[in-house]
Amino acid sequence: MTQDSTVPNRLGDRLRSLRAERGLTQTELASRAGLSRAYLAALERGLSSATKRPPNPTRGTLSAIARALGVTVESLRAPRAAPEPSSAPIHAPWQPPEADAVEVVTADVSELGLVTGDQVFVRNDPAAEGVCLLRQGLTARWSQIARIGDRPFELAPDGSYRPLGNGVRVVGRAIALVRAL
Repeated sequence: MTQDSTVPNRLGDRLRSLRAERGLTQTELASRAGLSRAYLAALERGLSSATKRPPNPTRGTLSAIARALGVTVESLRAPRAAPEPSSAPIHAPWQPPEADAVEVVTADVSELGLVTGDQVFVRNDPAAEGVCLLRQGLTARWSQIARIGDRPFELAPDGSYRPLGNGVRVVGRAIALVRAL
């Protein structure tokens, strides 16, 4: 007899929902049920990280969890309403909207979270704040920008902000970072 692969996910969703309704953490529920937090997490995920297969809890394990939650074993297995179908693809690659990719190739700017070789997605937005790409002539660099009024200010080494220098313009704001592996 083969196990229905959707059952662990329904069980996991139900466990997570009941645990959240009761304001319990995974650690608290696992302790009350006499289980490890890792095993409870695997039940909620519907997949064991050790075996890469759906966990198969015993009746005793389900009884302990049900007691800890104050419900019956049957209510743990109660099917949930099916979610509305979505037209979005399930595993669509993430694409930042209206973004250009800029690779950091010159210098580390670790205090801004940028390291040489990283792929940084930049939204073209001259009115941006946060980690921004600045350009002056033919050179470009990264800096932390804040807008005070309508003027851009750059984070100075002492933690204060100073106005951008002459000829420096904000090219865009970093919206995502992909680390080189």
